[in-house]
Amino acid sequence: MTRIEATPEAEEAWGEHVAELTADTLFPFAKSWYMGDNVPGKKRELLAYPGGLPTYLQKCAEAAERGYEGFALA
Repeated sequence: MTRIEATPEAEEAWGEHVAELTADTLFPFAKSWYMGDNVPGKKRELLAYPGGLPTYLQKCAEAAERGYEGFALA
């Protein structure tokens, strides 16, 4: 394998997950590059993962355990 790419469905699910976590923070209330405000025309969304490193690593491990579910491998 030389390539890995998230499927559109997985990208959407991840975006919803990040948006859900972001809603409980102050980030949406600030005009900041953290929310992509410095890029005209860009969708306003948090650019960092707000769930913390342990949760992120857990999500990565779960995807790997399921054969990289949500990713197209080539």
